[in-house]
Amino acid sequence: MKKFRKDINFLRSVSVISVLLYHTDLNIFNSGYLGVDVFFVISGFLIGSNILDNLATGTFSFKEFYVKRIRRLFPVLIFTIGICMAFVFALYSPDDARDFEHSALYSILFGSNIYFWQNIDYFSPNIDLRPLAHTWSLGIEEQFYFILPIGMYLLYFLKISEKLIFKFILIISSLSFYLTVNQSILENITKFYLLPTRLWELLLGVLGALLVRNYQIRNNSLFSNMGFFLVIMSLILNSNEFQHPGYFTLAPTLGSFVFIVFNDKNSSLRKLYENQTLQTIGLASYSIYLIHFPLFAIERYCGFRSVLNLEQFIVEFFLFALSIYFGYLIWKYVENFTRDKEKLSDSRLLTFTLVTTLIVILITSSNLISNRVAESYEMINLEKNTQELVDVCLIENNVILKLETCLKNYSENKKNILVVGDSVAHNVYWGMRENLTEEYSLSLLSVTGCIPFLSEFEKKVPNYDETKCVKNYEIVKNVLSEKKFHKILVQYDYSKFTYFENDLKLFENPLNLFTKEIQIYTENLILIGQPIKWERTIASNIYLERKFGLPKLIPIEDAFYWESIMKKHAANLNIQYISHFEYFCDKQGCENYQFADEKLNIYYYDTIHLTKYASEKFAEIIFSYIR
Repeated sequence: MKKFRKDINFLRSVSVISVLLYHTDLNIFNSGYLGVDVFFVISGFLIGSNILDNLATGTFSFKEFYVKRIRRLFPVLIFTIGICMAFVFALYSPDDARDFEHSALYSILFGSNIYFWQNIDYFSPNIDLRPLAHTWSLGIEEQFYFILPIGMYLLYFLKISEKLIFKFILIISSLSFYLTVNQSILENITKFYLLPTRLWELLLGVLGALLVRNYQIRNNSLFSNMGFFLVIMSLILNSNEFQHPGYFTLAPTLGSFVFIVFNDKNSSLRKLYENQTLQTIGLASYSIYLIHFPLFAIERYCGFRSVLNLEQFIVEFFLFALSIYFGYLIWKYVENFTRDKEKLSDSRLLTFTLVTTLIVILITSSNLISNRVAESYEMINLEKNTQELVDVCLIENNVILKLETCLKNYSENKKNILVVGDSVAHNVYWGMRENLTEEYSLSLLSVTGCIPFLSEFEKKVPNYDETKCVKNYEIVKNVLSEKKFHKILVQYDYSKFTYFENDLKLFENPLNLFTKEIQIYTENLILIGQPIKWERTIASNIYLERKFGLPKLIPIEDAFYWESIMKKHAANLNIQYISHFEYFCDKQGCENYQFADEKLNIYYYDTIHLTKYASEKFAEIIFSYIR
């Protein structure tokens, strides 16, 4: 049996702490999510070493390998899903409960990364509300664990030497890395979630195992310390300007590789990585990682900070500490028990895994939780607008607007209206469609995340690249120069200007740049104001309000700020301005639902987007301005 390496366990603790701190929003580890990439390298090294040792001694067994993986991964995953089920049943709305069921089903079937790849960008704010969003990384590791032993066994069976295997894996890793950094083959969201573009990180660990086994690598404190420094710096520095995974990902992965391969037992870091607390966190890192995100997601969803009127840093620190404590308890009483053959035999383990997996599949595939939750929401109307035209006339990924579809209703014999903006504009568009009369045509050209009309970027930033933002708004401006529109409606979440300026550092004063762009169209432009934003979903708050006596929601403060700013800008430019706040709010506050037709009609289906009911009512106001 190989000697337990405290240095690798220490690296595990650093990785999981960085991930937790990243999710606290305390800005301590700005790129703490890269801790997952460190985990990938560690996993590749340890699993690779284990397989190579057993193949070399002729003791490798597929059954034993996969049973060990089940012992390591499944019981804690099932336990976490079970806890999430209870909270989702008690606190979540039907739609969000249904989304959870889908993610749980994919998670238990090794495909969580595929589910989230199909549904949401990891860096979207909405990801914070999904309890199992972090299991995408587990999906990648499980898929890797499935193919690696088969590949290594075949290479050994063909009597290929380990030095030649090293070269073969180096080629595969290089191809995977090329696929990752190439800008034209795959979209960023695909690169983030899927195994082919993450394979090089895991194989980097396997290369480390092969290197240590087949070459006389001398331990070197300087190299290992430099590797650790590289890891820490990559976790602390803000990596928003770089594509991930990409070239910047080399910093934490190569740093981990160097630290693991060259670490010296007499290293100056020895006292640090032998610290008992950090060693315990390292041992419990898997359980801590699995339980932390549900805790954060449930708090974000229910908004306990605002309910209890607590300072953000207090809540964030509490969640950080609670994640480590609960993770420790799960490791001690669940993980240690299920990994002990004397306490749980292989046959009982497999029976437990099969039965609980079938139960999870039955519950999630039958929508048992969401259907039961829906009974509590029977009188609530949560109907959304259709999601048609996504990535056609509402661009969410790196694709081009399809003008033949988006402008198919344009007619020189009608008063043509064009809606421009983001997903909130898409929201408004569908409400207007229901109120459209024969004299008008309505078209939509919108791009999520990008500031309307801005098509000149000073630098490249992942998810705001040339295809998505620049090319699409060049298309929009060309359309406006070639076609005549009776009215141009601009709807956007203007509070994002702060993100572009302070976080992405993509523009200096984006509001001024936006203002310069829209000045060209002031004659027939209508600016629809800052959408009202809420701390948590309205439906869940009403549910919690009735069940637990939570206070009525008030809008997020920065929405009021940007409403004031945009209203002044519109007045200065002599542009018509339509206010969400003037319609939905009065001196008593802002309304977010209305009783009508024996239904409680919710105005927002999440924290910013109008429901079908509200968007159609708001469209009546918009048409009163147009007419």
